[in-house]
Amino acid sequence: MEQVAGTPDHGATQKATPVYDAATYRLLLDTLPLGIVVHGADGYVVEANQQFADMLGYDLAETRGLSSTDVIHPADQAERDRDAARLVSGQTSALSVERRLVHRDGSLIHARVRKAAVDLDGDRLVMVVIEDWTHEHEAIQALSASARQDSLTGLMNRRGLFEVADRVATGARADEDWLVTVLDVDGLKGVNDSFGHPAGDALLDAVARGLQALAATDWSLGRVSGDEFVVIAPADGTTAMDRTITIGESLDQALAGCSDTRIAHAGASVGTAHWRPVDEELVAAISTADQRMYRRKRHRHAMGTGTVPLPEAGGEPGGEAGGLVHPTGSA
Repeated sequence: MEQVAGTPDHGATQKATPVYDAATYRLLLDTLPLGIVVHGADGYVVEANQQFADMLGYDLAETRGLSSTDVIHPADQAERDRDAARLVSGQTSALSVERRLVHRDGSLIHARVRKAAVDLDGDRLVMVVIEDWTHEHEAIQALSASARQDSLTGLMNRRGLFEVADRVATGARADEDWLVTVLDVDGLKGVNDSFGHPAGDALLDAVARGLQALAATDWSLGRVSGDEFVVIAPADGTTAMDRTITIGESLDQALAGCSDTRIAHAGASVGTAHWRPVDEELVAAISTADQRMYRRKRHRHAMGTGTVPLPEAGGEPGGEAGGLVHPTGSA
């Protein structure tokens, strides 16, 4: 038959499909930038490529015979076993997951894993393709942490603190009491005006370090605005007044003893409120603590000192026990 002009002659130009031997396929597998593993129904590796061996710190020959317990993080092992059972039983033919692998030296590898099951000569085999994305995972984690962290002090920001509060509320018992403390830095504007914002930043950082030195391991600390900090901590039998006094006095002493004379005369006004997570939103407790903190601030300004004496019995109304109000504004 005459060939139509402009159309290819497939019979004349088609090349024979090359047939590769096993050594060529081996070379292709070993040069892939992904780990390749084949394991049997028992979970033991029967074949792997060089990238997989390098990823986990083994010689290639050592990878054959490794079991899932040798390479899968213990916390991921049960889920891995369930996935393998689904593949081997034929419930699914392929799946994609994220896994934590353990390097030979004990370090952690975050991996994206894709698996497919095949039947070969009567055996059910699972082929696994592994991508090491540890660096990307760490970058994502760092970005996530920075979104919840105050860049100046390293404490949590408002978002981070409220996420902690959500977790507390989710797991709290009905009778579980917490204390929420709000503190406002006194004299920050004066420090900024007199010495510049670097001095103001040093003051905020000194307050953060003072809180960290005082805090127990189950306290959550956050800087929620320019000069305002919040502490969320279990009550553990402590009254709001006692917590306020402890934090206020500790910070005043820490700042007074600071070697940076630009900030040594600053202080912090403090207020604390009880918070029962199952009954009350955190914002309500913060609002109460904030009001008490501002009462404390007014007392401090009125007295012209960071140390304010307790009112006598029958003093300012609205406080605890017989109408007493502690000058810290606690109840």
